[in-house]
Order: sequence, then C-alpha cells, then structure tokens
Amino acid sequence: MIRIDSIWLATEPMDMRAGTEAALAKVIAVFGAAQPQCADLFARRSEQMNPEQASLLDDLIDTDIAAIEAELQALQTVLAPTEKKQKPKRTALPAEFPRTLIHHEPDNTYCPCGRALKLIGEDVSEKLDYTPGVFTVERHVRGKWAWRFPAQPWLNGVA
Repeated sequence: MIRIDSIWLATEPMDMRAGTEAALAKVIAVFGAAQPQCADLFARRSEQMNPEQASLLDDLIDTDIAAIEAELQALQTVLAPTEKKQKPKRTALPAEFPRTLIHHEPDNTYCPCGRALKLIGEDVSEKLDYTPGVFTVERHVRGKWAWRFPAQPWLNGVA
C-alpha cells in the first residue's frame, strides 16, 4: 500500500524563495519514502517472461509469418499477368503529307575541356501542323552529342 499525503502540499506553508531545488527535495522526501513499499510491484522479476509465455509468442510469430508469406504469394500471382507491354496508341503520320525538316544543333560542338564532340545519334519527333486547307508535318531532328575518351592503354589491359 502506498500512502500519499497530498494535503501537506496545500496546508503546510512553504517559502518559495528557497527555489525549485528545495521544493523538489521536499517532494522527493515524501514520495521517495514510498519506494521500499512498492519495490516488489516494480522489481526485475516481474518483467521476466516464463517459458510458457515465450512458446505462445513463438507460435504467434510463426502464424504471422505464414500469413504474410501467403499474402505475398497471392500478390505475386496477381501481378504477373498484368506485366504485358502496352503498344503505343498513336500511329505514324501519313507519308503523303509534306514534311519540313528542322534541325536543332548546339552552337558549339566542343566540350568545355576543349575536346571535339562527336555525333552519336539523333532524336526525331514529328508534329502535325495545319494551315487552312493544308496539313504539313514538322520533323524536328535533335542530335545526340558526346565526347570520346582518349585511348588509355591501362583500360585494355596493356601496361
């Protein structure tokens, strides 16, 4: 049984000029006296788990793991058929429309380090344009530029 005399805080005069340390010391003196009485309630032995409880916990963990694995298997079988690659919905623009080529090239074909850039490919996109009575296709060509590493014998295994 823990005995707490809370009335003493309200009835007994206390000098607040003494500071918070004095008030804290008085509270600890009153409530600290109850610690030996409740030590058996909060002792280390009350926190230990007996082997029967541990086996129950192991059984619960095993059932949870089995349920999660079954759920994962169900999700994997559902996702497998939906991984078909979709075909693009747009078709190519008709070849009979007149086309205008627009090349987009960089102003400078040199790397900031001074090496010349090399054309390694092109990106081509087409845009349908309509002026009253005439359909035309604007074909935008953008070059892909890169610079080549100089020959380095140590990369080829020659030293």
